[in-house]
Amino acid sequence: MNINLTLFGQMVTFAFFVWFCMKFIWPPLRSAMRERQEAIAAGLRASEQADEKLAQAANNAEQQITAAKAEAASIIEQARARANQMIEECMLLANECAADLLNHKFGYAPFRVHEEPDQLKLETLKKIIGDQSQTQKSQDPASQINSISKKISAKDQLKQSLILQTLKRAEYSTDNVGHFGLQLDQYCHFTSPIRRYPDLLTHRMIKQCIENDDDYLSNIKNDQEICELSSKLEHRAENASRKVNQILIFDYLKRHVGEFFEGVISGVTEFGLFITLEKFLVSGLLHVADLKRDRYQLSKDQTYLYGIKSGRRYRFGDSINIKIVAVSPFEGKMTLLQNEHKRRRKT
Repeated sequence: MNINLTLFGQMVTFAFFVWFCMKFIWPPLRSAMRERQEAIAAGLRASEQADEKLAQAANNAEQQITAAKAEAASIIEQARARANQMIEECMLLANECAADLLNHKFGYAPFRVHEEPDQLKLETLKKIIGDQSQTQKSQDPASQINSISKKISAKDQLKQSLILQTLKRAEYSTDNVGHFGLQLDQYCHFTSPIRRYPDLLTHRMIKQCIENDDDYLSNIKNDQEICELSSKLEHRAENASRKVNQILIFDYLKRHVGEFFEGVISGVTEFGLFITLEKFLVSGLLHVADLKRDRYQLSKDQTYLYGIKSGRRYRFGDSINIKIVAVSPFEGKMTLLQNEHKRRRKT
């Protein structure tokens, strides 16, 4: 009996201790931890803000496709949490430090390089998204893109993706030209050796650096060949991944044939409009012959279709309610029809 009373007393004491901790200790501790987390993240971002990092980097969101039995069960948009941002900032710093170490030791590294975008593409981007502001000749490309990004909502994924398409592709090279997207003088991949071969190459060079092996300088030609091959294989892998995602999304949309969705005009051609379903980030064709009540022609600057009689215009960025008529997943095609009663200009 005494043993049972002792055990019962210990259980009551433990339960009281847990309740006390959860009630009075954990809330302020959690608040302090959150403040500390935000302070660390803010500190890591301070240099980024000082160097005017590209604004769209914080606006990127991912699509997460939950697959079941070789088909998409659901499609959701996944935003980055504070913890993800902190980890990414730490990874950026680690990558930058690795590049600095190797460049100091060997005079080169398997850099991750990203060149500035062409000015002509920047002007085309401004024209497409309807930015009428005048760009100063002295304004650098990073400032121009930041200026454009600030005028675009973080939820406007179509225009955010257009900004990314304006930028050049990042590649691997032993010839350092800096990283425009991150606004860094030198940068390499160091933190993901499991999925990227250039990271493994960086690790090997750091090992040689630690062991003071000066003979590694003779491998620069071979390393450049590895960088070029890695860039090509990365591009191929991205295309394959994008294609698989597209097939899964279109297969998912086959279940919604006959239903109406809100879309955004993402392309204007003489034969019709390409409409992007923002929820799924895939596009389909609304043929010009299916635009009712008028005959439509392409404008001289190729930015909109206009009705010959009515003067009605369909521009890039216009929201439009459409009906899914047919979907071909493996062809990557989706046929649409317009819901004539619902159309509005996207602001």
